[in-house]
Amino acid sequence: MQLAERSIADDWKDALGLTARCAPEVYSDAGEVGDVPHAGPIRTALRDLGADTVFCIEDVPTAVFFAAEDTDALDIAPLHSALWNQGLASVLAVVCGDAISIYSLAARPQNRHRDRLDDACLIEVLKKVEDEAQVRSLIRSMESGRYWQEHDDRFDAKQRVDRVLLDNLKHSDQRLQSLGLPPEASQALLMQAMFISYLEDRAIIDGHYIQKATAGEVDTLREILQANKVTAFYALFRNLTRDFNGDLFVKPCSFGESGPKVRRAHLPVLADFRSGMVEMGQHADQTRLFWAYNFKFIPV
Repeated sequence: MQLAERSIADDWKDALGLTARCAPEVYSDAGEVGDVPHAGPIRTALRDLGADTVFCIEDVPTAVFFAAEDTDALDIAPLHSALWNQGLASVLAVVCGDAISIYSLAARPQNRHRDRLDDACLIEVLKKVEDEAQVRSLIRSMESGRYWQEHDDRFDAKQRVDRVLLDNLKHSDQRLQSLGLPPEASQALLMQAMFISYLEDRAIIDGHYIQKATAGEVDTLREILQANKVTAFYALFRNLTRDFNGDLFVKPCSFGESGPKVRRAHLPVLADFRSGMVEMGQHADQTRLFWAYNFKFIPV
C-alpha cells in the first residue's frame, strides 16, 4: 500500500504545472507540512499512504497524486477507501508512464475488483502527449471549479463519507428503534459503537485489551457483535467506562440497573454498521458498502 519509493517524474510535474508551486498549495514531503489546516490528513496521505504529492485549494487537500510503475499491479482500492474516509480530497490521480488516471473520491469505496472500481470511480485517463492541453489545464480547471462542473456526474455529494455516514446512522437508528430502543438510547448506542470503533482503528485499544476485558472470549468489537455476545459487550463497556473515566458509556444507553438495556437483537444492527454492511435504504438495489468506515482516517 505504501508507494513512497516511487515519485512523479519531473516532466509530469512540469506538464501539470506543479513544479513552480509550493506550500501551502503543494506538498510532497510530510516533514514539510507545518501548522496548517488539515495538516494531519495531509501527512497521512504522504507518509502512511505513500502519496507523491498533495495539491490543495484554499488550504483544503483537493487532489492526491500517486506514482506507479504498473497500474495493473497497484492496489488502488484501499488507497481510494482511505482517502474517501478522510472526506477532504476530491480526486485521486495515478501517474504511470505516459498516462494519468483520475478517480473520484466522492464515489463510495468498492471491493478489490478493478473493473468495479473503474466503473464506479474512474473519471478519465489522460495521455501526456495526446491530451497535452487537458493535462496542462487540469490543475487550473480544478481551481476554477470547471473540472467539477464538467464531470458533475462523478461528484455526487450524497456519496461522500459524511453524507453516507449520516444516512447509515439514520438507517441504523431506525432499525434499533424498531427493536424497542427509545430514540435517545438508540442514538447514544450508535455513538458508543462509533467511539469504540475509533479507539480500535486508531490503535488506542487493541486485541489484547479487548481479550483482557472479555476474559479471552474475543479480540475485536466486530467479533463481539457478530457473535451476539452481550456479556462480552457489557464487559467491554465496563472496562472502557473505567479506563476512559467519562460518561460516554453510561445512560441513556448502558448496562446499568435502570433505563434501556442493550439486548442480543440490537447487536446485529451494530455489526452491520461496524462492518460497513449497512443496507442503503435509499437505493432500490440495497447496495452494500465495502470497507465503508475506517476511523483511522475519518477526522475526529
